[in-house]
Amino acid sequence: MKAADDCGTGSRSQSAFQRIPVLGWIAARLRDRPDCEHELALYRLAAGGLAACYLLTAGSLEARGDHDLLRSIVWLFAAFELASLGIFCHLLLRPGASAARRLAGIFVDLGALSYCMHIGGETALPLYPLYLLAISANGFRFGTRYLLAAADTAVASFALVTLATEFFAAHPGLSLGLLGGLIVPPLQLCALMRGLRPGRHRGEAPTRMHGPIATIVAGTSDQANLTAAAAGTPAAHDADPQALPDLDASEEPSAEPVRRLAILVAEANVTYQKVIAKILEKAGHEARIVDNGQAAAEAAAKGAFDAVLMDIEMPVLNGIEAAKLIRFLSTGRPRVPIVALVAQADEPTQRRCEEAGMDACIAKPIEPAGLLPALEAAISPEQHTRPSRSAQAAETGKPGAVTEHRPSALDVRTLESLKALGGDDFVEELAQQFIDDAADMIEELSQAVARGDAQGFREHAHALRSGAANIGAQGVYEMCLG
Repeated sequence: MKAADDCGTGSRSQSAFQRIPVLGWIAARLRDRPDCEHELALYRLAAGGLAACYLLTAGSLEARGDHDLLRSIVWLFAAFELASLGIFCHLLLRPGASAARRLAGIFVDLGALSYCMHIGGETALPLYPLYLLAISANGFRFGTRYLLAAADTAVASFALVTLATEFFAAHPGLSLGLLGGLIVPPLQLCALMRGLRPGRHRGEAPTRMHGPIATIVAGTSDQANLTAAAAGTPAAHDADPQALPDLDASEEPSAEPVRRLAILVAEANVTYQKVIAKILEKAGHEARIVDNGQAAAEAAAKGAFDAVLMDIEMPVLNGIEAAKLIRFLSTGRPRVPIVALVAQADEPTQRRCEEAGMDACIAKPIEPAGLLPALEAAISPEQHTRPSRSAQAAETGKPGAVTEHRPSALDVRTLESLKALGGDDFVEELAQQFIDDAADMIEELSQAVARGDAQGFREHAHALRSGAANIGAQGVYEMCLG
């Protein structure tokens, strides 16, 4: 009797699948095969392999904007999904299992569907009714070992297609908590395969402390040792010292821009955040501030910005990796210019930024006369002649040009330009911020010397130098150079 039922089932499946050649071929391959469960296991392994190939391929192509090939990969996943659904439908016609196994199949399948809902959001909504329709059409006979394997395959393939769809559409509700964990490691592996090192993550910004300026100057007997250590271990990104440019009040931006721009500013240094925001505000633009690379990628995926200002040295996710992630997630959408904020705009740094999909580099400290034209040129390249790399480096702070020593500890011209930019209150706010941050960095420098941590010393000395350049603390700036 059971054999007759099986024959009836086989004839029904044959008549159904003969209408569709691909599904008929799949049904013929699996019909009466005792090892079809092993084949389904291979399908699941193939799904994982395709997922890995997809992430690696996309990670190596997103900076070059090769959208057609990426879309072809999506179609490959769609074809795999159709094949998996064909297996799923065919095995629905092969019931027979204990009640416990059927119940286990329900929970496993519904759990997998819920996971797809978590990943794909509203894109995965049709899964539940389709699944319920399938099991009802089968007379609620489900949960066999074959059905369980096929359902897992179909659900896994749908999850992969859903992920790819979310990446390309850059859905406004996209969360990078899970997706970033999937994408960033392949991006780093691609960088290694191209012979590049992924950018080094900096530590979190120091906790703000309200110590007096005396805290910075205290322990002057240790300053010689700290300076000597700095001279013996030059910063990796500062092999050539760079000049402290003067901010001229006459260079302040026009109060009436041609059009109001929405700029995403990704910068870990609080002092730089305030200066850049004030420059953009003075020019009539709107600034959205984030302090790490992951927050920048999330904001770029969810919001509409005219340009992104990206510091390449940030915690959590550095600027290079964040730029790659933004380019990857925005595939199919209008290209948003990304302008890198770098410590030194030398040839290797500019090459790294270009390979990450960035459009221009600006060397710190930031000047209104350099920032605003660079933004305009990146946003409207057809209206501007793109300067050469050497010209860009010269305009944004030529490396190797050391200013002569000034007897004053403060650069009065820098303070005057900051005052013209935001007034006395703005200068006082920046000064207090620098005092608080410098107190923390001096403490970190002392601890790095005590530990013999040359790398940590370089990082904190670089951060102190950047803050000093912004506020015009000439003496501290030159000490960090020495």
